[in-house]
Amino acid sequence: MAIYHVRAFPREKVTASVFWSDLKRDNYFEARLRNKSPAGIYFESAWDCDPGAVIHLQSEDTATLTAKKQSLHARILWKKEMDAPLRYGMGALYLLQNCSLCGSLIKPDRFSFEKSEISLCGSCRTKFNALSEGVLKRGIEQLLSGNVI
Repeated sequence: MAIYHVRAFPREKVTASVFWSDLKRDNYFEARLRNKSPAGIYFESAWDCDPGAVIHLQSEDTATLTAKKQSLHARILWKKEMDAPLRYGMGALYLLQNCSLCGSLIKPDRFSFEKSEISLCGSCRTKFNALSEGVLKRGIEQLLSGNVI
């Protein structure tokens, strides 16, 4: 049986400037946005940030990051080093999202900054965590992670 990985969200190629800070520094770094989806972005920067870190993103244009938002928080999911002036490519998941199950808005003060890629409100996370471990729970987790269907 072959397993095919398909992105849950289509990527839109973009070339735009964004600015980011890892919340531990007072300064922002310029980066080039290369693609985006409703759930996150891929950008390249001369400065790096470790996976798992929460960053703040800013753009001069509301359409650059996501609909109607010029500024938002995201969590770095992965990083790659490259041979280019912009030495680091990073994938980030937006933190202000709608719950993947019930659709309610997950506010930053209620969002868990844990490493899980699943966007669930507190109520749905409690229900999901109550499921017994097994194939069904892993399948739901994979679907909700936003990377594969």
